[in-house]
Amino acid sequence: MEPSTARGNQELVQFWEETPSGQRLQDEKPDFRLTTKNYNTGIDPQRIHATLLHVTDSCSRLEQKLNHSLWNQKVSLVLILVLTALWGFTVFIHYSSSGLTKRST
Repeated sequence: MEPSTARGNQELVQFWEETPSGQRLQDEKPDFRLTTKNYNTGIDPQRIHATLLHVTDSCSRLEQKLNHSLWNQKVSLVLILVLTALWGFTVFIHYSSSGLTKRST
């Protein structure tokens, strides 16, 4: 262990020893309870349902667009690979045929 790390750990231990326990954060999860007594805010369940349907529909459309974009990306990649292979084959044929004509003369 490096000296700077050990010193940092000692400073951290000293900090927690000096901090009063009342100021420390406890590892407690907040307890939220919704009952009909304290939940009278006038929220319409039909409006919530309509909003959820709208969000679900938007997510579905976004997923379709993403799938379409991924399909276009795959098709483009395949076309680029085919064109690159065709170009490489053409260059190979050109240089191999020009090499044969120079050798024969």
